[in-house]
Amino acid sequence: MECTSCPEDFWSSPQGDHCIPKKIEFLSYQEPLGICLTTTSLLGTFICAVVLVIFIYHRNTPMASKPGGGASLKWFGAVQQRGTVLVLTSIQAAICTAWLVSSSPVPYKNTKYHNDKIVYECVVGSTVGFAVLLGYIGLLAILSFLLAFLARNLPDNFNEAKLITFSMLIFCAVWVAFVPAYVNSPGKYADAVEVFAILASSFGLLVALFGPKCYIIVLKPERNTKKAIMGRGTTKS
Repeated sequence: MECTSCPEDFWSSPQGDHCIPKKIEFLSYQEPLGICLTTTSLLGTFICAVVLVIFIYHRNTPMASKPGGGASLKWFGAVQQRGTVLVLTSIQAAICTAWLVSSSPVPYKNTKYHNDKIVYECVVGSTVGFAVLLGYIGLLAILSFLLAFLARNLPDNFNEAKLITFSMLIFCAVWVAFVPAYVNSPGKYADAVEVFAILASSFGLLVALFGPKCYIIVLKPERNTKKAIMGRGTTKS
């Protein structure tokens, strides 16, 4: 009997007399891990919608309507704030566009992990583009943390620096832990780690920034007054 090699997508049968297709493995919606990640994502979307409804319904109250309290900012007013957000977001959009146009992520059939399985992975494409994107997001997070930390002792009615500082700590901690976890995760688990990092950082920002406000608006309406907010700021100044 003459032995021949099986094609790349096939593996030898237990008897070694013919080739059988390899099993295909990927992060699917039907498996427990995919169900957990999808459910968590839908839960986050629902919570965002609830927060949006709360803020729209209470938009005329001090807690929901004060983006920066009663501060009068001479050099960084409303126009400058919106312009800065637009410019920084445009830079990120340009980085994403260049990355996707030059070398976008593609599915890859990995046959190195198992002899009898094909593991579908999402290859990032251009490693440089992916690194630049993460580096830019990290730079924005660090700058936000530093600015919020420097302004942490200002009165509460002028800023929300402490909430921003805490949320940026969560964000940075998640993504610092993401890099080694992503590099060392095999196959479909690398995609799961990336999804988990996105969900964890998003939940951290959502809870840290909007949780205290929603708590006061819904459960402590007596503190949702201009007098109470100004009182908190003046007592700590």
